Amino acid sequence: MVKTFKIWRRVVIFCLIIISNSTTYSQIPKSITPPLPVELMLGNDRISFQMVVKKQFKPDSKFGFFGLATYNASYTNDQSDNDLVIPIQISYSFWKGFGIMTGATMNSKSGFSPIVGPQYNFANKKILAITVLSFNPNADKNIQLFGLYEFKPPLNDKWSIYSKLQFVYNYSINEDSHQRSYLQLRAGMRFNTLAFGLGTNLDQYGPYRIKKENYGIFLKWEFLN
Repeated sequence: MVKTFKIWRRVVIFCLIIISNSTTYSQIPKSITPPLPVELMLGNDRISFQMVVKKQFKPDSKFGFFGLATYNASYTNDQSDNDLVIPIQISYSFWKGFGIMTGATMNSKSGFSPIVGPQYNFANKKILAITVLSFNPNADKNIQLFGLYEFKPPLNDKWSIYSKLQFVYNYSINEDSHQRSYLQLRAGMRFNTLAFGLGTNLDQYGPYRIKKENYGIFLKWEFLN
């Protein structure tokens, strides 16, 4: 428990640093439209795939779309180890990236669930920061905190350092227990639109926090607009 608390405390500190930096950058008149990133991680236990879509309906629109597809599978094709999660959200931004969203989450374990809640979004060439607190009015009345943060300081015109922190914490109000959580860490280099390096996925399932750990290498390609 103490080790878990220390890990999540470091996650919170990292997120606050990214958000504070992105709030400063948000004073820039126009943010860079983010690309379409696709990531593949080959780990010691499982293979992982992720694609992120973040778009505005128009360049100056306050309405936006966010979609995330995450899939994990074992190398032995064990069906019980398949893990697919796809949240989709329509958002309205009312002040410097702060806004509200509504949408749905679809996953291979619990199916379809509507969601609603506040969010914060920011993106430029150096920083990506997405934070969403959602309420899920299903039988368990879940509350979920989601965060996706990337930091890409440039070294020169082509090379930059690449780091990513992504997490989910899902809590059931009715059952007063942990439902699902994960922590994804990436560290490496970025050459133009290709990022590569070392990755870690730490997953926990259910009220007893059954753990699945995956360590390996990742490749990420950013499709430009």
